Amino acid sequence: MEIEIDIDRVSAALSHSKALKDLAVRYHELSIRDGIFPWNLAYVAQKSSYDLFFDDPTGAYIDFFLDRKAFNLEVSRHTKMFGLRSYTVNVEKYIDFILFAKILQSYAFARVWSDRVFKDAEVLLNDKSNLVEIDEFGDKSEARWKRRLLKYANSKYRVLVEKYVSDNFFEVLDFGRSVVGERYDYSLSCFDKEMAYDPFFSCWIEFVCEWIELKRCDDETLHEDFLANPPEHENMLDIMSGWEFEKYLAARINNETTMHAEVTKGSGDQGADLIVKGIGLSAVIQAKHYSSKVGNKAVQEAFSARQYYGTGLAIVVANAGYTKSAWQLAEKTGVLAMTEASILDLLKVLSR
Repeated sequence: MEIEIDIDRVSAALSHSKALKDLAVRYHELSIRDGIFPWNLAYVAQKSSYDLFFDDPTGAYIDFFLDRKAFNLEVSRHTKMFGLRSYTVNVEKYIDFILFAKILQSYAFARVWSDRVFKDAEVLLNDKSNLVEIDEFGDKSEARWKRRLLKYANSKYRVLVEKYVSDNFFEVLDFGRSVVGERYDYSLSCFDKEMAYDPFFSCWIEFVCEWIELKRCDDETLHEDFLANPPEHENMLDIMSGWEFEKYLAARINNETTMHAEVTKGSGDQGADLIVKGIGLSAVIQAKHYSSKVGNKAVQEAFSARQYYGTGLAIVVANAGYTKSAWQLAEKTGVLAMTEASILDLLKVLSR
């Protein structure tokens, strides 16, 4: 499953406030540029609700920046808890110490723990059923499960995040200030205070566990007959999510050619949605199930993924077509810009 933020929709929804819009856009774009995405969204998802977030990541992202009432209450509680002097919070820019600390923590987490967190989440999920309780009224309690995740966060990556920020404070601070768009007054002691009391520090491992569970649910929902017998009508393709399209395309490749296609885990995939291997052939595929033409970004990601995985081919699959600049970039970089039908025809020929 691919998490995507429609930045044009974000800009439109926040157009009433230039400062707020610029902050939301910068946070997204700089997170992608510096390899922080999607870890910058873990706090957003936890503050909204995972069901709402994974159903509509862009909507949850917008609501996060619009939720000023909750933001003000949180700042008030936080200042009282630490006994800090009263200070004026610029709500228009939606920045306080809590959010700024999360921006810095996300940067550090992506550097020190993102490569391992998916594997650890699988281990934790194996024990979730033993930690979730149903009371005599039929209500579910996840208190023990939440405590287990917090224990994991504190024992595994907390110290590493703290150390990375401490050792590379000005590097991390520069990223945070770039997001805010101004010279935000913040010190390492401010960060240490936030770390001393942070009820949201388990947001990254919780985010990944929820993500994996959703993927498992999607896999169970996609009936084996559906995967083994691809839909013949275009309207059936129209209702697929991006993740479902990736699974659908992988199933068609596996069923109709001698190649083996595997869907990547999503985060940390270095630009590859599928990895395809066969005798004398290997390829990375960017699968874009868009209703509009695909631009340069998909081509760039496929090109980078080929370099990372060392495959022979880099392919983008998009049934809605490509922009002129995407065609030009594909020709320049050697990336194959294809449709679902054309890639299957190609792989059938190559697998003979």
